[in-house]
Amino acid sequence: MIRNNTSQPPKHLTAQAKQFWRSVVNLFELEEHNLDLLETACVQLQRAAQARAIIEKEGMVIKDRFQQPKPHPAVELERQAHLAFVRIGRELGLSVEAPDSRPPLPVGYK
Repeated sequence: MIRNNTSQPPKHLTAQAKQFWRSVVNLFELEEHNLDLLETACVQLQRAAQARAIIEKEGMVIKDRFQQPKPHPAVELERQAHLAFVRIGRELGLSVEAPDSRPPLPVGYK
């Protein structure tokens, strides 16, 4: 284990993602290699927020070339980014709530 609260968030992250990074490294002790997973989780958090901003601006439904309504592609991007964020959080064991039916894999599991 490393003393994580000395780690700085990657510079390419948004303010929201940096805040999440800091909260995780201050609340949890992570292995050095898990910081890469944490960075990936932060990137997914950013992507979900970016997709949400597009949806808020353009709407959840758009019209195709035949003027038929269809889901905005950003809806799927937001969903996928959110799922990846949640799965990485589970993998890192970040949940402080009651465990669900599928606990994270033990450290060192291959």
